[in-house]
Amino acid sequence: MSTPPCTVLGIGNVLLGDDAIGPYVVALVAAGWRLPDDVTLLDAGTPGIDLGDYLAGRRFAILIDSVKEDAPSGSIVLYRKDQLLAHRAAGLRNGGHDPALRDTLVSLEMAGLAPAEVLLIGVVPGNTRTGTGLTSAVRVAAPRVAEEVVAQLGQQGYAAVERVPRARPDIWWEQAVAGSQGTG
Repeated sequence: MSTPPCTVLGIGNVLLGDDAIGPYVVALVAAGWRLPDDVTLLDAGTPGIDLGDYLAGRRFAILIDSVKEDAPSGSIVLYRKDQLLAHRAAGLRNGGHDPALRDTLVSLEMAGLAPAEVLLIGVVPGNTRTGTGLTSAVRVAAPRVAEEVVAQLGQQGYAAVERVPRARPDIWWEQAVAGSQGTG
């Protein structure tokens, strides 16, 4: 089986509030659009050294994650591959997903396996403490991020087809908590 040329990764820990934005957006995209067969859509959780495995050999990669920026919670920031490679660790997320995306991209570049195009769609979190559920500002941003993912795919020649009606997104971590609160 060959590697699809495009991947969309939601990155984040669903048990740390707004850090769940990546997996949350992946669920929105899956519920709202049918993607071409040559696009992989994946909740990657909190990858570390295996992040390179998700990106190696791809033509185009989109990553969705929370990012540290001097901007209001829910702000959406786009970072292209050249910006990510030039970045030195101030501003972008630095924590549970290390080794950093920049380090992964540099390693893939050296091995000749880096995607030609990379886009990080970052969302500024309001809360990354232990607990499930997005803050209202990040929850409002999530559908806009999903639409941005679909638009960026389209610009790269990967046309998504909107589901009519849209399916209910599988936000399993919020559903699991809500379900457990009703028992006892």
